Amino acid sequence: MTKLQGNHWFDFVQFLIRGQSSVSEKPSKNVWERNALRREYPDHPLAGVGAVIVRDSSVLLVKREQEPAKGLWSFPGGLVDLGETVEEAARREAKEETGIDIRVEKLLDLIENIICDDHGKVRFHYVVAIFFAHALTAEVKPSSDVSEAKWVPFSDLSSYQMTKTARKLLLKIHATA
Repeated sequence: MTKLQGNHWFDFVQFLIRGQSSVSEKPSKNVWERNALRREYPDHPLAGVGAVIVRDSSVLLVKREQEPAKGLWSFPGGLVDLGETVEEAARREAKEETGIDIRVEKLLDLIENIICDDHGKVRFHYVVAIFFAHALTAEVKPSSDVSEAKWVPFSDLSSYQMTKTARKLLLKIHATA
């Protein structure tokens, strides 16, 4: 690990602005990642959103590209940005991950997703507001955050390997419908 010399705040600001440091050796990526928001082994729970987006008799699913649900199907979503409402975050995440514009209808659920490693240490901890939403556009354009995104007919959902949370939400929606 590179030790920062001199005024480390100046170095940090220079790194953010120019992607470089004034020290002779460029700091490793890990130096800056420790100061950034950590998703894995976080110091505190992270606030997130998800959107159950429907259109006709289909729901929009994304196949996660990153842990903790890599390779599993779920609903579009992600972390809330500073200064952003949870509804704004749901609209932004849906657009970023799928290219779909949505109309948020209502809060569907508030869930906690806590995943521990083999030693019992919290590896991931999210508190997620899940919204029910309708699609305003239909053409899906998956982003780099997801490996796939597509409309799935309700009748085909059982053939998808989904996250536990997504399955629970679908059961809740079905029970209240």
